Amino acid sequence: MDFRLTSRFGYICLFTMFFAVTGIVAGVETWINANPAAVAFGDSLVVNCSTTCATEPTIVIEGIRDNHPKSGAQWKTHSSSSIQSWATRVTCAVLCLPNGSVTNRQTMTVYNRELNITSPPEVLEINKTYSLECTGPRVYPNNKLILTWLRGSEIIQSNSTGEPGLPDEDNRLRNVFSFTASTSDDRQEYTCLAEVDLGSNTTKPIANSSVTLQTYYKPTGTIVSANNKSISESPVHFSNGDSIILICDSQGNPQPTLKWDYPQKSNIVINPSGVLHISDATAENNGIYKCTAANKLGADEKNVYIKVKGIVAGVETWINANPAAVAFGDSLVVNCSTTCATEPTIVIEGIRDNHPKSGAQWKTHSSSSIQSWATRVTCAVLCLPNDLVTNRQTMTVYNRELNITSPPEVLEINKTYSLECTGPRVYPNNKLILTWLRGSEIVQSNSTGEPGLPDEDNRLRNVFSFTASTSDDRQEYTCLAEVDLGSNTTKPIANSSVTLQTYYKPTGTIISANNKSISESPVHFSNGDSIILICDSQGNPQPTLKWDYPQKSNIVINPSGVLHISDATAENNGIYKCTAANKLGADEKNVYIKVKDITAIIAAASVTVVATFALATGAIIYYLYRNAQKTGEYKLRNAKPNNNPQVPNENEYQ
Repeated sequence: MDFRLTSRFGYICLFTMFFAVTGIVAGVETWINANPAAVAFGDSLVVNCSTTCATEPTIVIEGIRDNHPKSGAQWKTHSSSSIQSWATRVTCAVLCLPNGSVTNRQTMTVYNRELNITSPPEVLEINKTYSLECTGPRVYPNNKLILTWLRGSEIIQSNSTGEPGLPDEDNRLRNVFSFTASTSDDRQEYTCLAEVDLGSNTTKPIANSSVTLQTYYKPTGTIVSANNKSISESPVHFSNGDSIILICDSQGNPQPTLKWDYPQKSNIVINPSGVLHISDATAENNGIYKCTAANKLGADEKNVYIKVKGIVAGVETWINANPAAVAFGDSLVVNCSTTCATEPTIVIEGIRDNHPKSGAQWKTHSSSSIQSWATRVTCAVLCLPNDLVTNRQTMTVYNRELNITSPPEVLEINKTYSLECTGPRVYPNNKLILTWLRGSEIVQSNSTGEPGLPDEDNRLRNVFSFTASTSDDRQEYTCLAEVDLGSNTTKPIANSSVTLQTYYKPTGTIISANNKSISESPVHFSNGDSIILICDSQGNPQPTLKWDYPQKSNIVINPSGVLHISDATAENNGIYKCTAANKLGADEKNVYIKVKDITAIIAAASVTVVATFALATGAIIYYLYRNAQKTGEYKLRNAKPNNNPQVPNENEYQ
């Protein structure tokens, strides 16, 4: 076979060799853009593959079949009118001549819109725990789905799974929100929202469903106001001839009906809305006015003592206790004082004292140890000539016995747990407030509207339900018990805390290169660079790190898991995988390192110069060779005899 530079085949082989040497294409990138970014099963999808290659690239798209694709100089598009596979993985391969190949792959997020809520009973009971369960749509990869519960427009609980799952498995994500029903939940709308994660902190809502709760509860918090002023102490004093309007209000569902019990006098009327009106009040209207609020679940009542001033005008009486609320067994001092200036007679009942103290308008009884839960103090003042003023006050008595029933020692992420706090004994019962705090933040408070009976030990419970998250690890929860002193004032009497511990498998693993986070792969470096790869992952117990990478002598990993490539070359190109693992599972992150080979580029340039010189030399040789072939070859046309005597003829030459 002729392989000389003078043959056409020889030139072709030379160029082929040239192209084989210079096949490295630096800086070529390829992108996949899908519209929509996440697609519903059965909907249409358009995938575009584009590249920065400028040398007439060959673009191949796999995963989306299209018999009539569209294309341009540096892009190609495939369309599907209906996605019928959960495993839709798109591959974009670009052949960038002379022989560089770049491949990009993307798994499409495919979903349906089947979202279901398992709602609680039609009517909820106050202070009981219920759950709202939401089962999300089918989504692949599974970890692209986020399920969120909203109370109105407020986000109260979100969850997702870190596992992508398998495309042929229909593993639906569940979000169970547990709560203790309260009066504020009546007619409250809760919504379960399903979204898919598009990356870069962007989500796409794909489905939602709502449920409106209804709570039925017996009347509670019944109050009576007199002339538009709330009543905190009894009796309530009025002057002769006053117009007195008593309004009773109570919370309950169904709406409570109101009933009044009172001294029957001709100057008292009750209008259809339950407002009681005393016109031209006199001492005959003195007495107890009781409002009873009732519905089918029970009743609540409130008493108020109305006192219309008689002969001695302007006489008032007060009871002051120190402390305002007393621990069972502790000491108590009660003072009764009056504005009566006519040598009043003051009598204190409820606190026995053999050596009381007194002054012109006051009297004090002391007890070194309160031993009764039913401690009711009465202060009676006889103000001469004949007016008797009486005041009564039930003392708040408590102990400090507070108990927490804590969850398991170690909690599992995304599971629901309860913290139960049983408060101290307090009488009246409705003076106790139990509050759960997360750190210093109040997360749930409750109390009861029932005063109860002094000989009954009815302890208030506060059950706080929550879904464990990574932020709960080493989080302190405190149950605080307080007694209500009135006028928006409380007194702390006991507290207890528990610190949670959550174990969860590694998640959110990331790799940074030279202290810069990696968002796209490959990551380009230059020949001779020093490359430091740091892997970080969240998990409890603390994950251990393991690297899988091209084994080369210039790579070391220090004890903390930092991978160092010194004097990087093209031999270090490849996938570097970091696996973070603990006893609950593992998570991994890959990054493709690409080092530009400067030596190959210089070699390619050298070959180009040599080849150009060889071509030029060949052309010169070929030209000289053709001229040599012409030497001694002539054609005579119209030749004439030689008549020049200086030139020998043929015979003479011989």
